[in-house]
Amino acid sequence: MNSFTLGRVLADTGASGRRSLWQVLLFPLFAGMDRAQAGFWQFFGPLPFAFALPIFLAWRKTPLWRVVSIVWLASSALIVLSSGMLRFLLPVFPVALAVTFAGAAYLQRSDWRIARALSFASIGALLVLSMGGALFYGRSAAEASIGLLSRDDYLKQRAPDYGRVSFVNQALAGQGSEAKTLVFLQHLYYLRVPFVPGDPGHNWNIDPQRYASAEAWDAFFRAEKIRWVVRAPDYPREVAAPLQKLEAEGRLIPVARGDVSDFDGMRLLGARKTTPVVILRVKE
Repeated sequence: MNSFTLGRVLADTGASGRRSLWQVLLFPLFAGMDRAQAGFWQFFGPLPFAFALPIFLAWRKTPLWRVVSIVWLASSALIVLSSGMLRFLLPVFPVALAVTFAGAAYLQRSDWRIARALSFASIGALLVLSMGGALFYGRSAAEASIGLLSRDDYLKQRAPDYGRVSFVNQALAGQGSEAKTLVFLQHLYYLRVPFVPGDPGHNWNIDPQRYASAEAWDAFFRAEKIRWVVRAPDYPREVAAPLQKLEAEGRLIPVARGDVSDFDGMRLLGARKTTPVVILRVKE
């Protein structure tokens, strides 16, 4: 058991967070936000919450309503108990939106004229904003799909860690298929060389307690047939000391350096920075 990686996975999925009864009750209505991981994907809009009362009044004892209620509420309950992250509700959001329309339809049979007008305006505003956001976010993908933007240019604009991965691909091209590369990157979709993830937060085999010495890493290199190590720009804090010791002792030899442009923080913000990448060879 690697308790470090398990703890990291639980933290990333939200399963280790504590939630109050009020948060659990509001969760199916999307009336909340994960402040620790705030982002546009955490909040789908206040419509299910705003229409809670007419949804309750519109509910009927019919097979359709029973199915919708079970799918919506049961899915929400399972998600809040297992992770609590609002973005995992995305697949069930269309069901909640359909229920919201049912609540709006209930208002049409009442004398609440102002409520009817506000319901149409709020639903229309959400649909317009959602469509506009989808078009704005996906404009680069649309340009690439019809040939107005090259694949490489699109990935440079949108893919995290693509600059670092491209540098590794170019530097280690033609080095053979048996030797592996130890990398500490999060996004490895476009890495074209044999690799082993080295971040203990992503690799269950890398337990910081087991790999707390330079000798342990040296044995790991031999067992996994690792010839190259990529530092871009630093090693993870939990395993940095023994790897830095290997560099200081000359057992990791720098063979390639480069400065690449990559995202700084959340990709949605669009901020970029120059990151140094160093490729080191394991001394045999």
